[in-house]
Amino acid sequence: MNKNKIIKKVIEISKKAGDHAKNNFCEDGYKYELKSQTQDVTKIDKECENIILSQLKKISDEFKIISEEDINSHNQEIKEDEYCWIVDPLDGTTNFRSGIKNFANQIALVQNNNVILGCIYLPFENQVLHAIENQGSYCNNSKLNINHVHTTGNSLMNIESYLDEYDFKNLEKIRKEFKYVYSINSAVTSFAHFALGKTHLVYSCCDQPWDVAAGILITKEAGATVSTPDNQDIDLFNPKIIASSSKDLHKKVIELLKK
Repeated sequence: MNKNKIIKKVIEISKKAGDHAKNNFCEDGYKYELKSQTQDVTKIDKECENIILSQLKKISDEFKIISEEDINSHNQEIKEDEYCWIVDPLDGTTNFRSGIKNFANQIALVQNNNVILGCIYLPFENQVLHAIENQGSYCNNSKLNINHVHTTGNSLMNIESYLDEYDFKNLEKIRKEFKYVYSINSAVTSFAHFALGKTHLVYSCCDQPWDVAAGILITKEAGATVSTPDNQDIDLFNPKIIASSSKDLHKKVIELLKK
């Protein structure tokens, strides 16, 4: 497998879908449907998904695909050593349909519960982040290195969560230690901003692989420390994640969560 060749194609696909969303963006808002109590969908989500999936199938018709808006794809079995695309065609749909520009897409290729390459596109920031396992992270072809911050008092924490009881308890333990805490309602965008050095810690409990797959690899390859809130390895298909800009900061947060 030529990963460098594949990531170039993935970047092209990601930009094509993201630019479609950007070209259909309306600051007055966009018609949407409810697909669950906490999630919206628009026809642009589905159109972006069609753009991405049709092009990914041209790379290989043997790779499986799990995509957010394709419900039938969610529960399929991924066998050992099989390759699988993880796709979110438009993350931040509530922002998009509300006339807020914080949205993105993400495409990741996974094998054995491990992300081997990934791409995030921020259409209104004109930034493409990508990474290949063990080859570093890049934004518009410039190498990324995490902005290392070692203490909570100087850190900006980003939260992406549906805020269930588990998350509320954890956030109560750590929020007072941070000078700034905010959320932008798009996990994919949050991981991108973190990798770009705009924030110093991401607390993400969005629970779906398409929210985090590319972000996990991109932030790791940029030098972040990444684990579950109880300091275990990430389960991509049940993701609860803390990504920190330094080992010192990560250790501090994990210690706070244990209290």
